[in-house]
Amino acid sequence: MTVIASIEPEFDRPEFERLVGRRVRSRTRCNLVVEVRVAGREWERALLVDLSSGGFGLTWSALPRDGDSLWLRISDHPPIAARVRWKRGDAAGCEFLDPLDNELEATLWQLVEAQQASLAVSAYIPAQRPAA
Repeated sequence: MTVIASIEPEFDRPEFERLVGRRVRSRTRCNLVVEVRVAGREWERALLVDLSSGGFGLTWSALPRDGDSLWLRISDHPPIAARVRWKRGDAAGCEFLDPLDNELEATLWQLVEAQQASLAVSAYIPAQRPAA
């Protein structure tokens, strides 16, 4: 009888992402209006289009260059530092510079889930005809 042993290597997600140069976390689509700021400029509104525990997708007409830092402010929470990883036109993928604390991450997911739920409900509300 032959016994085959299998030892799984320890998976180091941050090291893997650094080596591969791409995220390995799943993203959730959303449409949240947020505020964004880069050094030397005022806060401006932008649209958060997806979110993961490591970063987010954003559309904003005044995006900085790849590699530049920015601040993301959602609701009344303190600004979150991020870096632009890629940019195509008015769209960008950004990564959080520091891991999100549990409370902030939970709040972000609650905002996304609430927004998705309101869109789902509004999609099923029949349009009302104007009164004659």
